[in-house]
Amino acid sequence: MRLPSAPSKWALPAAAFTAAAVAAAILLRFDPSRTKWMPRCLFHTLTGLYCPGCGATRSLHALLHGHVAAALRWNVLAIPLLVFLALLLWRPQWGLRRAVTYPALAVIVLFWILRNIPYHPFTLLAPGRL
Repeated sequence: MRLPSAPSKWALPAAAFTAAAVAAAILLRFDPSRTKWMPRCLFHTLTGLYCPGCGATRSLHALLHGHVAAALRWNVLAIPLLVFLALLLWRPQWGLRRAVTYPALAVIVLFWILRNIPYHPFTLLAPGRL
């Protein structure tokens, strides 16, 4: 009887790439603003406040269609976060460094706070307002 071999070092990246490709195909085809079956933000539904990810799905939909300005209006942090995640996929060890993770978390928390302040110019950070 032969024991199963260890998964390839490419199994996880291949699965992640496949999942991202399927998600991108769905977002390319369906507009999250017009579908009822795409999930809504639970945090926003319960509190009425915007989380750091509010508008990110609509932002990615706009980005996939080449509308960068619209993508930034939905969530100004979505595009830089995509670049950051791509860098972490390229160099995963960077995610273990405090000099990388703490500033990234600080930016996300600061964005979360600022986009919920109900005064101009902070209201520009709300989804669809920029």
